[in-house]
Amino acid sequence: MRILAKPTLISSRKQAGPWYAVLACAIVLGLTWSYAQSATDLPQLLTQATKTPTVTAATAQLEAAKANLRQLQSQNGLQLSLTPGVSATNTGTSSPSVGFSTSISLSQALPLPTNPLGISLLQAEQQVRVAVWSLKEVENLQRIAVVKAFFFVILDKENLKLQQSKLELAQRTLDTLKQQLAQGATDALSMLAQQNQVAVEEASVPLAETTLQLDQINLAQAVGLSSPPATLENPSWPAPPTSVDLNAYLAHTQTTLTSVLSASEALVLAEAKQSLTQAQSFPPISLGLSASHGSMGIELSLNSQTADAKLSATYRSNEALTGATSTQPHGTVLQATLGAVIPLWDSGSSSAAAAQAQAGVAQAQEALAQAKQNAEQSVRSAYLAYEQGLSNLQAARNARILAQKQLGLIQAQQAAGLKTMLDVEQQLIQVRAADLALHQASVNAYVAYLQLRQAAGYPIQGGES
Repeated sequence: MRILAKPTLISSRKQAGPWYAVLACAIVLGLTWSYAQSATDLPQLLTQATKTPTVTAATAQLEAAKANLRQLQSQNGLQLSLTPGVSATNTGTSSPSVGFSTSISLSQALPLPTNPLGISLLQAEQQVRVAVWSLKEVENLQRIAVVKAFFFVILDKENLKLQQSKLELAQRTLDTLKQQLAQGATDALSMLAQQNQVAVEEASVPLAETTLQLDQINLAQAVGLSSPPATLENPSWPAPPTSVDLNAYLAHTQTTLTSVLSASEALVLAEAKQSLTQAQSFPPISLGLSASHGSMGIELSLNSQTADAKLSATYRSNEALTGATSTQPHGTVLQATLGAVIPLWDSGSSSAAAAQAQAGVAQAQEALAQAKQNAEQSVRSAYLAYEQGLSNLQAARNARILAQKQLGLIQAQQAAGLKTMLDVEQQLIQVRAADLALHQASVNAYVAYLQLRQAAGYPIQGGES
């Protein structure tokens, strides 16, 4: 039976060959998805963060602004058109005739202050620039969120291990006190106090687990993953610079921050609209030059109101309906026209438009001044938070040094028989707690530094120092 079973198994595998191929593809896809879900170090997570919905939406907004600009630029360029036409004429003095005409026209917008399309182009160009700045700002904020969430998860894991160690030590201390109470070496009050301490440590462990789960969710959201990465590589803890030049940051804010740049663009647009309003208050002028010879004609027209130039070439032919021969004018005809529209009364619309444009400029100036003031306040507030972070970091370093010195003292006392091993382990827990507090202060100071750079308009990569 074993000999028969082998060919049967091989035959079934040959028949199921396509299914094995499908299974292999599924495994490969699964591994690829698993790799995307298991980005473990900070650079990988920062790369993954560029695919989040927030960044994608900002990118789509930039592409839409570019498409709108391209459309307006095409409208402002050279236009070529073909216009066929037909007409019937019956003057009563000659035979009815049908006229056929074909006209080819070239038109080009002129860079005149009265061109409304120029305002639309300026606005579209500004929208592209603002979209670029907004995308960079969104990417900066996303990177800060990833850095913060990443280190918080690492800290939460260290804190969970610390709380578990504290619970284990508290339980062993309670067991020791129970033995001492049975031997009469301690009192019931000490054991009761230790039981309370055990209860406190037992409550701290699930709290630390909940905090870790929440920060893992925040990390997954920051990098755009459906679930948190399975593992994270323990990084070197960030070290923020010990000082920054506040004046340099304030000066940089005025030239790179999105809010200030957007307000500056709004002022330029308001001034352009005011110039358009002033130009449109003058009487519009039109100029036309034409020449015709027989059935052929050419015409050049300029219009200051529409701010465009148009060159047309036309061919016309008339066919008599009764069979008689239609006559075409002979010789060359030249014609020039110059016209202007002089408003006599416009119900005050011109003055109202000028006042509105002036108000728009004043409002844009106030908005720019306010944006600069807000930017400076944001930088100063971020700078104070950064300085406070450095102060807390130094205090944590001092506390870590003190805890280490205390550990050395207790170890010496334990060697001399003055302290127990439980006392040494308790101080080791305190050293670990001081290490965790030092790492937390380092992360907080580093995040405050990144937020200061963001407030000043500097790019954020996630590895600044």
